[in-house]
Amino acid sequence: AADSSQFRDLIIKKDGHHAILAGMDQSKVVKMQKVGIWALSNLCRGKPKPEYHLLKSAVPIFAKALADHKEDDVVLRDAIWALSSLSEGAENQIQDLVDTGVVPELIKLLDHPSLSIVISCLRIIGNIAYGNNEQTQVLLSDANLVSVLIKFSQHENKSIQREALWTLSNIAAGSPEQIELVISSAYNIQTIIKAINSDATEVSREGLCVLANACAHGTKQQVQRLVNEGVIECFGAKLDSSDVKTILVILEGLQNIVINGVEESVISNPYVQEIVEIGLLQKIEALKQHENNQINQKASQIMELCGIEVE
Repeated sequence: AADSSQFRDLIIKKDGHHAILAGMDQSKVVKMQKVGIWALSNLCRGKPKPEYHLLKSAVPIFAKALADHKEDDVVLRDAIWALSSLSEGAENQIQDLVDTGVVPELIKLLDHPSLSIVISCLRIIGNIAYGNNEQTQVLLSDANLVSVLIKFSQHENKSIQREALWTLSNIAAGSPEQIELVISSAYNIQTIIKAINSDATEVSREGLCVLANACAHGTKQQVQRLVNEGVIECFGAKLDSSDVKTILVILEGLQNIVINGVEESVISNPYVQEIVEIGLLQKIEALKQHENNQINQKASQIMELCGIEVE
């Protein structure tokens, strides 16, 4: 199954996954349980992914393995990898995982000495945070999670940085109360800005997504706090990027900042004043000529919001 998606699908079609589950249920021998987890995890591998409903019954088995085999790194890797794959998708898939009660075990494993296990756990936690606000809140019931993610945003391993920031960006796309946990202190915001200044494009972009999402979904007071901490300047410094996705994230963030500053007239918008004062308006105007249609359209929209006529 691990060698070929065709073989994998054939095994599933012949009900092989149910045979494995039945064998694990009948035998409580530890070795049999470990082999079963390995075999089931192989059925989750390959592209295109197998249909989720066919492997849904394995989710509780993988979740239970995190507690039952916490001292066995090989079993942990197999189970965590499988959960990462199975939780990547629709809200019902995320809910199936949440319903197993595995979230506390996942958060505990962020302290694991194996980087590969930590990275996979971060991916699962990020998948859950990508779900609805109620699913995200299950994660946030651990009061220390955001602090751990902020710390990981400065990790020497770029994959851990990226996954931590991606998770934070998903939390920052939630409710104002959830956003508050991410940007509650100047330290958190400045740490994210520090990550944005990374040489690694994907790390920098995920950090920008955290701030852009907070600007899109936060309250006026939260956006004001972000601006006070230098977010407009941070966005401006990265607008010279050659990465299309990065530019679009920044423009989205700037657009939402300007919208939040609109009062009775555009002249009274303090955020537009700052954009003008730091020379950012010229950069945005130049992007109206960008070869990417999304970028030039977004730049034109921001110019209009700033009260500048667009030709």
